[in-house]
Amino acid sequence: MADGRWPRLRAVLLCERVHTDPDGVVSALRLVDRVAFEGPREPTPVAALAALRVIDGGEGSPGVHRLRMRTRLPSGREVGHHEMQVALPAGPLPEARVILDVRLETGEPGVHRLLFSLDEQEEVVRVPLLVELALEDEHAEPR
Repeated sequence: MADGRWPRLRAVLLCERVHTDPDGVVSALRLVDRVAFEGPREPTPVAALAALRVIDGGEGSPGVHRLRMRTRLPSGREVGHHEMQVALPAGPLPEARVILDVRLETGEPGVHRLLFSLDEQEEVVRVPLLVELALEDEHAEPR
């Protein structure tokens, strides 16, 4: 813990949903690395997913920290800048589990990258999500 990189994101999991048992155990259900859509082009398909983020703390890291997320589209354009405050408790091994509902507009096929950073760190975690589209244009000539 002496490397000066605390707190840090230990894991970011993209899944269909997150379940918390009565005893506090957290489970990520049905991990996701791709979404596929077919049908009409409008409206733009939206992927409704969940993200479980586990943040480790170290000595001297308790307190409030800034967690940021943004999405880089296959075209390179960045959209959806989100930020939240996360409190790490005091203790020998401080940890926080952050569960978020994520809705991504998926109008561009290809690999979308969810970029996460903590405090002033740059892109400490990148989560790829492959978007496959087989959409119909309602104005297209029938085949």
